[in-house]
Amino acid sequence: MAPSETPFAEACIKCDGLCCKGPIFVSLCDIARLRAAGIAATIKSDGAFRTLALRQGRCQFLERDGCALPRSVRPLDCRVFPVVFVADSTTRFFLSEKCPFLSSIPSSWVDTQRAVVLDEISQWATEDVSAYSGHIRAALAQGLLRPLK
Repeated sequence: MAPSETPFAEACIKCDGLCCKGPIFVSLCDIARLRAAGIAATIKSDGAFRTLALRQGRCQFLERDGCALPRSVRPLDCRVFPVVFVADSTTRFFLSEKCPFLSSIPSSWVDTQRAVVLDEISQWATEDVSAYSGHIRAALAQGLLRPLK
């Protein structure tokens, strides 16, 4: 991640990509965006649950100085992390405890990510929303998420 990409990107670089150590969900929209940018990505699929394939336990696009992908083509999961969501009758938002720098993240940035999520998932296929939400529910059951109000 380049230092200017988020208000806490310097902290991201220091953590060695904990969020990039999988699984990184990719929607059909994410795949189309990567392909349109001419980026070849290896995708693992378990039904509707698709993830970026890992290389040595890390995202295939994680390099020494951060993500090699331009922010605009990254999967939604990457662009809004550590914000995650469950979309069923309503969309509920959480922060992933996987991020060691939660206290460094401005609430204004979190609010912006909520809007990004709502806009993007309105374009997702129903099976993508379901698969992602199921994955996040599992993390929630394990106590790995902090609810956002």
